[in-house]
Amino acid sequence: MIENMANIKEQRLLEFILSGQGKFLSSHCEIRKSKGNHLGIYAKQGIVKDTTLLQIPKSTVFSASNSSIANLLQDEEIDGPLALTIAFIYETTVFREHSHWYSYLRTIKFKDENYGYILPPPYWDNEVKKILGGTTMDTLFHCFDIEDDIHLLYEVAEELAYTWHKDFGLAIPEEYFDFNPDNKSVCKDVKHQKFVSVMYVLSSVGFEIDTFHETGLVPIADLFNHNMVNANVDFVSIHDVCAYCGELGMCKHIIAEEAEEARDMDELGAHARNLNATARGDSVIDIKLLEELEEEQFEDENGSQDSSDDEDEYDEITGKKKVDPEECVDVVTTQDIKTDQEIFISSEEIPNPLLLLKYGYTLLENPFDISHMANEVDSMNKEKTHKDRLEWWTRIGLKYFSDWYRKMRMTEETESDFEDASENEEQEEGPENDENTAEQYMFEPYLTATGEPSFILLAILNLLTMTATEWKKFMDRIQKESTLERCFLRLEASVIHSNPAKKLLQRLITCKIKSLPDSNLFDSLDISEDVRRNIKVFLSSEKEILKRALKLL
Repeated sequence: MIENMANIKEQRLLEFILSGQGKFLSSHCEIRKSKGNHLGIYAKQGIVKDTTLLQIPKSTVFSASNSSIANLLQDEEIDGPLALTIAFIYETTVFREHSHWYSYLRTIKFKDENYGYILPPPYWDNEVKKILGGTTMDTLFHCFDIEDDIHLLYEVAEELAYTWHKDFGLAIPEEYFDFNPDNKSVCKDVKHQKFVSVMYVLSSVGFEIDTFHETGLVPIADLFNHNMVNANVDFVSIHDVCAYCGELGMCKHIIAEEAEEARDMDELGAHARNLNATARGDSVIDIKLLEELEEEQFEDENGSQDSSDDEDEYDEITGKKKVDPEECVDVVTTQDIKTDQEIFISSEEIPNPLLLLKYGYTLLENPFDISHMANEVDSMNKEKTHKDRLEWWTRIGLKYFSDWYRKMRMTEETESDFEDASENEEQEEGPENDENTAEQYMFEPYLTATGEPSFILLAILNLLTMTATEWKKFMDRIQKESTLERCFLRLEASVIHSNPAKKLLQRLITCKIKSLPDSNLFDSLDISEDVRRNIKVFLSSEKEILKRALKLL
């Protein structure tokens, strides 16, 4: 059945991309069953490095910016995952066969093998969430908390549907929204879940296209399965384009912006203009040149009697205008690939719980996975000596140590990476926009994928295993700035060189292992195979991390 589905899907997708002048190297690749109930891309014969397997014009990519309701979304200033979700809903339920993308979009599935909606962890069965309580999914990433943002986004989309229906006569997508806004029935809950499912699935298959399209859906590219270790292709796209029209290079928007900037600079006077241009490393803008460019742009848009189309820009066979490779997205091999080898695309470098929460999948051998140890550390509160020290750590110690670590240990490049990651997540809409930034879990006690304790866990272990005399000296020195570094260097010491700290870590790990549920518990539950597989991968990965940690001691 899966193989038959692969053949049908491949035929539909090939027809669609060919109609949009896309190219797929079907002589070397094929779509077929991968692990589980998923499709994947496999090599039919050996493929050398730097081979373009897929090339799709950006005009064929589906995004909110080139959808049938692009202007409506722009007028309402809706962008990001919400815009893509709303655009998808209208193309597939309102415009349907009249939509250029319908034949492609209908191949994207939102139901599992049991015909239930594919939903993020917050919408899983309560019994499943209860069993997984206390795991890293729960304690660090709060994967089971339903975010208010999800409900808010649904309400925004629903309100827009009513508004567009009233103002423009646009049909309401009744599969997702109810004609009666006050309806609180079960039917409305189902529609809400379908909306969440669409947003969730699109986040897993979307690609970052450029500053105009933002996230878009790319036919066939969304069938490459992800892998952090064995990825052998890259997704390639020129990102820096005009955010208003998607043009690469000079366009009327850039001309207008530069002309306005030039006028503003003229008002400041020649001296101020030259100083400003010198400081920015720019040349002084030639107003005459800008006027000529504006005139050329006008002629290009409206047609010029003195110009004729270059015959080289058109394909002799199809008669269609040739595609500019720079206006395409490509999937290109990064290494040689053998016959029958599955072709993987790279994945975001984050732990499995976040991959599951944001994109709906987990990865075996994830080198960025972690095991959160906060619950185990908190259990040390029962012992008086530990309780006093943990209270100090929670109250002010963590802040002192984190500030010192930022200043002394984080390079400018590392700090910049964390700031960029935080800014990007703050700008995103949807269920993934929460407090789960890399920086925030960096300052948590956890074990890395290799089993090594994070620097915060190291600090806690060293703090808790100080003798009474060492603790008193530590607290005396912490008050003096001159001895602060010596104190924190003491907290950084490896547990390998401290028997008490090593024994305490062994104790915490053993406690964690005992607390993890048996993956067989999920075999009898009424859940989809995808959810079951992801849970088992997650639990297996966490247990392997703990085993590695014990071997290191």
